Amino acid sequence: MKEKTKVGVVTILKNKNKILLGKRLTEHGFKEWGLVGGHLEINESIEDCAIREVNEETKIQIKSPKFITEINVSFPNKEQYKAIIFLSETSKDPENTEPKKLECWKWFDWNSLPEPLFLPVRMLQEEGIFKQIFENNN
Repeated sequence: MKEKTKVGVVTILKNKNKILLGKRLTEHGFKEWGLVGGHLEINESIEDCAIREVNEETKIQIKSPKFITEINVSFPNKEQYKAIIFLSETSKDPENTEPKKLECWKWFDWNSLPEPLFLPVRMLQEEGIFKQIFENNN
């Protein structure tokens, strides 16, 4: 049976000139810095998924996330994802609600991100998405 592309919904949480990243503890991207996100559930809109994932992972409530882009991510283990990327602003600090999946959340200046970055984050950085968001003040 052929593998199918999975749908991931990712939110760039922005606080002034900073971006929220979490240090992953899961096998997928272990010890890499990633954005808030997760899998789209059956019958869930992508916007509702973004709102749910942000709340589940950080306890931050967001409203009306803004669609930014979508990317195709091919991981080394052959998993394929269509990642739908949203943007939301907050001034709140996150809680680490999933300590078995995430070491910590931290705010970073958008132009001084830590290493190593989780593949989708690296792709967004290479495509200039963060520069577009933060320099254009979108």
